[in-house]
Amino acid sequence: MRNEIYRGATKLIRSRSNDALRIVFRYTQDTIDIMYIDEQILNEDLLPRIERLRTRALEIAEMSAATIITAYGELETILATHDDAIILYLLAGDDEGIIATHDRTEAPFNNELL
Repeated sequence: MRNEIYRGATKLIRSRSNDALRIVFRYTQDTIDIMYIDEQILNEDLLPRIERLRTRALEIAEMSAATIITAYGELETILATHDDAIILYLLAGDDEGIIATHDRTEAPFNNELL
């Protein structure tokens, strides 16, 4: 059941991301499962970058669990923009979710926010 949800989320991200999508991966406290990777970045040393993103997602989930905003409910998604990248964090729980990275020089999300 959980795998179907992640496959569906990956398919939706891919359909909305145009050519800007670089990588989508599922993470847990102990594992990383690559759901999609752009062939252009296969020659890069991705493991340290992926590990930093996973660590950051775990930190974000921990911070959001400690922050209660009763008017809106739990935090589930973060869109982080950087100089050269856009990172989408989909938090499925305290130690599980999906991360999608996009090249900011392209037009991710079909020029829509999400």
